[in-house]
Amino acid sequence: MSKAIILIVTTTHLAKNPRLVKEIDALHQDYKLIVIFFQLLPHYKSFDETIIKKYPSVDFRKINWLKKYYPSRLLYTLIQKILEVFSKYSKKPAFIEQLFFAGYLPLKTLSKTIEFDFIHGHNPGCLGVVYQTAKMKKVRCGFDAEDFHSGEEQGDNFTENLADQLEQKYLPYIDLLIGASPLICAEYRKKFHDLDISVINNSFPKKQFKNHVTESNEGKLKLVWFSQNVGFDRGLGDVLNALHSIREFEVSFTIIGAYDLSVKEKLERHLRNSRHQLIFKGLLSHDDLNAGLSSYDIGIASEPGKDLNNSIALSNKIFAYAQAGLAILASNTLAQKLFMETYSGMGYVYQIGEVEVIKRLLSNFHHDRELLLASKQRAIQYAEAELNWEIESIKLKKLLAEHL
Repeated sequence: MSKAIILIVTTTHLAKNPRLVKEIDALHQDYKLIVIFFQLLPHYKSFDETIIKKYPSVDFRKINWLKKYYPSRLLYTLIQKILEVFSKYSKKPAFIEQLFFAGYLPLKTLSKTIEFDFIHGHNPGCLGVVYQTAKMKKVRCGFDAEDFHSGEEQGDNFTENLADQLEQKYLPYIDLLIGASPLICAEYRKKFHDLDISVINNSFPKKQFKNHVTESNEGKLKLVWFSQNVGFDRGLGDVLNALHSIREFEVSFTIIGAYDLSVKEKLERHLRNSRHQLIFKGLLSHDDLNAGLSSYDIGIASEPGKDLNNSIALSNKIFAYAQAGLAILASNTLAQKLFMETYSGMGYVYQIGEVEVIKRLLSNFHHDRELLLASKQRAIQYAEAELNWEIESIKLKKLLAEHL
C-alpha cells in the first residue's frame, strides 16, 4: 500500500520555522512528504541544508528568494508594491494574497504542479495557496496557526487589516486547524464562533536535550535567553536593568540569536556593572541550541506583551527551558502566566517593567540553591511527563489521520 502524500508549504526558511521541522520529524516515516520553502537570508542557508540532510526521504522544493536570484524577487515585489499603492489610494485592498506576501504567486504556481493527498500550510502568507490548491485538486487542507496572526503588528493598521482579511477569507474553510497555544486557539474560536481548532504545543523531541543538572551548584548564576533575532523590544531591558543593580553576587547572562552591533551596544549600555558578564553567542542551529541549554541555570522568557499575539502566544523558548531542566523566570503575559500556573514549581512570574521584582527573584535563586535545584528538577519532571514533542506528535498524527 503506497503512502499518502502530504505537501507542506511555508513562506520562509526551514530553519526559521522549527515547528514545521518538528512536524516533518513526526510525519516523515508514515507519509511521503513534499516540502516547499523559501530561502531569503544567506546566513540561514547552511542551517536549511543541515535539516535537508537529516531527512533524506523528504522531497524538499526550494524557492530561491536570495539577492543573487534578484530578478524573480524584484518582479513579484514590484507587483506587491504596485498593489500596495493602489490599495492605499483606493482604500480597498486588491489581491490581498499577493499584497500580504510577495512570494505568493511563485508559491502557488509551484504548488499547483505537485500531486498530493493533503496540503498543510504555515504562516498566513500561504493561506490562499493552501485553500485554493486543495480546492482545485479536490483534497483536504490544513493550517498551523503558530500565532494569532491578525493580532500581530498592532498599530500597523494596514498590515493588521490584511491579516484579518486573509483569516476571514480562508480560516473558516480549512479542514484541519491547529494552534500553538491554548489562548491562541481560544481567540480564534472567539473570532470565528467556536471554530474547530486544536492545540499542539511548541515542545521539542526529548532527544534534543541532555546533561540535565541534578545537583546544586554554588557558583555564578547562569542566565540564558534565545530567539532567532535579538532586539531591544524583547523585554531584555528589564532583566539587564535588574542585573545592573545587583552588587552582592555574580551573574552571567548569555543571549543567543542573530544581532547587529547597534542592538548589542544598546543592550550593553543597560549593564554597566562589571561584576556581571553579558555574552552574545549569535545564531545557533536548534539542535545545537537545545543540546547546550542544560549548562545554564535559569531561562529568561521576557516577552513584553507588545501586542495581543505576543500576550497570548507561547514561544519555543519556554518549552525548551523546561525540557532542558532550567528554572524559568517569565514575564506575566497572559499565556506565560497561565503556563507557569499550570506547571507550577518551575520558577517565577514577574510583572512586565518591575525591575526590583526581577532583582529579588534572582536573589532568591542565588541565595537558595536548593530552591533553584528543586525548580530545575520540577521542570525535568514536567518535560518527561507532558511537555515534549513525543506527546504532541501523537496528537498531530491522530488529527491528520482523521482528515485524510
